[in-house]
Amino acid sequence: MKLSRRENLLLSVSMGIIIIGFIYSGAIHSGAARLSSLDQRIRQAESELARVNGILARQDAVEQAYKSLERKLVERGVSETVSTEILQDVKARAAESGLNVLNIKPFRSREEGGYEEFDFKLEMEGELSELGSFLYDLNASAYIFQIKNMLITAQLENENLKIQLLLSALTTHS
Repeated sequence: MKLSRRENLLLSVSMGIIIIGFIYSGAIHSGAARLSSLDQRIRQAESELARVNGILARQDAVEQAYKSLERKLVERGVSETVSTEILQDVKARAAESGLNVLNIKPFRSREEGGYEEFDFKLEMEGELSELGSFLYDLNASAYIFQIKNMLITAQLENENLKIQLLLSALTTHS
């Protein structure tokens, strides 16, 4: 069967359109996959950038806290003098907060790396708000304190609470 000139032209144009359609859809499909991959990598980079920006935003707060602790760990004198200073500082802060110090007993001093740690037991009586004020004021001290144990005993209705604290103070040793 022989096709006329017009039929050959229509067949050629149809085949051309079909071939161009396959090429176009193949290019679009592979290009879309590549664009999707690039979009996913951009989203991952943006989330990593957001995480880094969060860390940088907290950097100032961390540096300020570090400088505060660094100032507290300045060189001090002899261990006995330092332990006496620590106990006097704690007793004064308790009195300022309105707590009545019943007993303060040092336990031990031990070296840990370049620092010295003093443990002592503090027995007081007072109200819960005064205890909160005292604990807050300990943070402003020249020493770094850690509460290792706390025992609060309720008394009769109109009596103050009995409070026992096992504290640890950290300082550099000479």
